[in-house]
Amino acid sequence: REQAEYKKTKETELLLKNIPKESHIVLCDERGDSLSSLDWSSYMERHKTTGAGKPLVFVLGGAYGVTEELKSQAKAMFSLSPMVLNHHVALAVLLEQIYRSANIMEGTPYHNV
Repeated sequence: REQAEYKKTKETELLLKNIPKESHIVLCDERGDSLSSLDWSSYMERHKTTGAGKPLVFVLGGAYGVTEELKSQAKAMFSLSPMVLNHHVALAVLLEQIYRSANIMEGTPYHNV
């Protein structure tokens, strides 16, 4: 357990070091809010129009999650799935939703619902 906390702390320190200070952080976590693709796209559209130019940064935590410090800096916490996902799978799901959201905002037929 002590090693898990150490790893979580070190990974979070590295994440925070690499996130621009004025970022709008969205934490992806299975305990976060569940959104449909349309809701996800609406969130991104709202940020685009009201985010005051702040970079939108999506964070996938490590195997042990992230510290409370990073959680407190996140503006939102979204679930990619109620299941715990391997990091590579979670990244693929996240990239797909970002791509899908961009297509929904553009009105392309990619999202055909």
